[in-house]
Amino acid sequence: MTKTSFDNLTFDKIRLDGNTQPRVQMDSSVIDEYAETYSRSPDIMPPLDVMFDGASYWLYDGFHRRWGAERAGLQSVRCRILQGTQQDAQWASYQMNQAHGLRRSRADKELAIKRALRHPDGRGMSDSHLANYLGVSDKTVAKFRAELESTSEIPKLETKVGRDGKKRRRRRKPSLPVPTFVPAAKPDVAPVDDEPCRVCGTWVRVDGDRCQRCIDAGRTEPDDDDVVVAVDAVDADDNVVAETTKPEAPRLSKGVIRQMERRVGMIGEHLRAIARMRVPEGHAIALAIGHVQEAYLELGKAIGAERNQ
Repeated sequence: MTKTSFDNLTFDKIRLDGNTQPRVQMDSSVIDEYAETYSRSPDIMPPLDVMFDGASYWLYDGFHRRWGAERAGLQSVRCRILQGTQQDAQWASYQMNQAHGLRRSRADKELAIKRALRHPDGRGMSDSHLANYLGVSDKTVAKFRAELESTSEIPKLETKVGRDGKKRRRRRKPSLPVPTFVPAAKPDVAPVDDEPCRVCGTWVRVDGDRCQRCIDAGRTEPDDDDVVVAVDAVDADDNVVAETTKPEAPRLSKGVIRQMERRVGMIGEHLRAIARMRVPEGHAIALAIGHVQEAYLELGKAIGAERNQ
């Protein structure tokens, strides 16, 4: 692709079937605009770019101009001719229209990236090198490379060629390990016949008739919210003749409470591990929900077993 020349070529000599069209679709309004210009002043239009392999002229830039010239009634059109193969013409077409002509659409850029990734000249390039050639973002190139690799349309590369022409091993992001659920060790459940605290009626007594929390808080008498009225006796007219107050029955034993605290701690540890590994947000939420569901089911079984005793 070193020798360059200029010549007027008839339309039947210009090949359009070499997969060198850089656009997804043509714009008829642009063709009409170019046709009008060719009719008035054909010399001001830039030449078409073609690649000549010794037998065929492969058009790789100027498709709208080509059709505009024909629509204007011209028999031939001026072309810039480079020596090269059809494959060379394909590769050259991927970087066309970055700074001139009709602006590329998003679909045009996607077409160029995917074709370049499949092309022998671009298959080994790094994302940044290829992005620089195509005039797009390296992140966009990386996105479509991963897409084509996942469907085995292109091979996964072990080396890549940078802008300096040197080959380097391609660094791949390590796959993130999926945190596995580890059941908590079975806690030491307090005996069912442990007496509840006389003050709060919930926690197990540890000293005399009070639990450790009430001892630490200095509570010696039940609050109004902690007691219920029990009717001891009624007379013949159903009037209450004796009543006492006593602590409300405990809702959960100390063992179940400890299991709940341990489970909440485990969920927190798993969530912190997920954050450290930078798991994608949707994946992290799914894992967190899974841990909460496990905790809910296990605590439900523990509470049900306690009530049946």
